Amino acid sequence: MKFCDPVQFMHHNYEVKKNVAEFVKILTDAILDDEALEKAAPNPFYGLGKSTLEAYYSGRLPISQKKASALTPRIDEAKFTDFVNTYSFYALNHMKDKLVEFGFEVEPSEVGQACANILAQIIRRRSEGLSDDVPSLPDGTRRITRNSAWHITVWSASNALSGISSMMEKTNLAG
Repeated sequence: MKFCDPVQFMHHNYEVKKNVAEFVKILTDAILDDEALEKAAPNPFYGLGKSTLEAYYSGRLPISQKKASALTPRIDEAKFTDFVNTYSFYALNHMKDKLVEFGFEVEPSEVGQACANILAQIIRRRSEGLSDDVPSLPDGTRRITRNSAWHITVWSASNALSGISSMMEKTNLAG
């Protein structure tokens, strides 16, 4: 999943109609902590032109490493989760379905946390000069799980099944 993917499905479900460039700024404001927003120039996307923001939105251009580096230390996943949780139940279900299309298995109540984690990972990856694509296994399966913090945990069904088969064989041999 690249930056453009969650931005587009979140924009589609946003209840206040905004143009693409405005929505990219709204979304990046939502992931910044309160301290960042109190600064004179809180969001490095404010200085970008409409065409650059539209290119980020469409996926024609990845977020620049410099802009992502400016965002990274101010990321607040809990604040972004709260922002997403303001979406309607219908919108959260639609976004859940979109996440499933990308291999993320989440419940509607987990959509905010999942989107926050994914967007934070994308921004952090870009700040390191990496692709904005959230990593996955070749089979594309991913599961969002809750630990002390949200992390994307990659789960392979074939590995799980081979582990179960191995345990069953050991049980049958022992019996």
